[in-house]
Amino acid sequence: MEFADLAKHFRRDAEIAELMAEHERKILDRLEYTRPSAILFSETTIAEMYDAPDKCLLWFHGAHREWLKRNSELMSKVEHQTFYRLIFIPYPSILGNLPARKALIELIIFHVHFQLWHGIVVGAVFVDPRKPDIMSMLKKLNFISMPQNSLFLDYPDFYQSEHASGNIIKDTKAFQAHQKKSDILRGLRLEPIWLHYDERNYSKIRLSGWRWQSLRKFFSLLYGPKIKCPYCGNIAEPFSLDHIAPISEGYFQTINNFRPLCKICNSQKGAKIGKNPYVMSMILPDYIYTKDLDYILMHRPSWLGEISYLKNRSSIRKELLFNVLG
Repeated sequence: MEFADLAKHFRRDAEIAELMAEHERKILDRLEYTRPSAILFSETTIAEMYDAPDKCLLWFHGAHREWLKRNSELMSKVEHQTFYRLIFIPYPSILGNLPARKALIELIIFHVHFQLWHGIVVGAVFVDPRKPDIMSMLKKLNFISMPQNSLFLDYPDFYQSEHASGNIIKDTKAFQAHQKKSDILRGLRLEPIWLHYDERNYSKIRLSGWRWQSLRKFFSLLYGPKIKCPYCGNIAEPFSLDHIAPISEGYFQTINNFRPLCKICNSQKGAKIGKNPYVMSMILPDYIYTKDLDYILMHRPSWLGEISYLKNRSSIRKELLFNVLG
């Protein structure tokens, strides 16, 4: 029975991979490379499977990783398209079992880092999947939207359906579908926390401003409501966002190199290395852990290119982030 269940998962992964590849080709055909546009994806995997991390890992290892590789190739060719992803994340605090909660936190950080590393601007939306209205909402929010290109791909009940399928909506109806999904989020007062990587994440200049505040908010919801300092065990109120490995030693300011500490322990730790933040093998079984995963954790992404290239592009990314999708 176990082998039959495993085979069923892999068959579904293959089906989803084929469907995503087919729709990606249709998206590429409609892109206008001469002007900026935005592609918005949404994903509810972890929120719907928060108590079954093995299923999430199977998904990441199969169809999802193949899609990310294709997205990375596209980022190297396209200058004026920005990819956004709404990731619906369960509050880990809803799990009473401490080891399960820690595993879920690592899984979330692992997943968000991979999205950011592949050039995607992530909108993290924290939800409580135990609530019936939230679960009903999640079933309606699997979609791909390109408002400026009048294309909308709807995946109703994508992760619950026995067979993966999607509906293509074009022209004015596409924009209406995009507005309808936005209204669902606003109705439930779900505000994304926007995160992205650029040259500053891979430099020795500390992050600041709204980028730093977004990180603090993300980790506050990820570990909250009462964050315990891993060093002294006391409640960290307010908490300090610690660089696990110091940027002065050449480590990156990627999301897997942050954690909350109480202010006293953070001050005493100083520039010491808490642990190697790039080792995440404890949540990755042998059949998933590969050298290319090591590379993603330990290197800057190739799509960043030269600093001069970033300067030409930064205003485009910022304009899309705040104007195109509101």
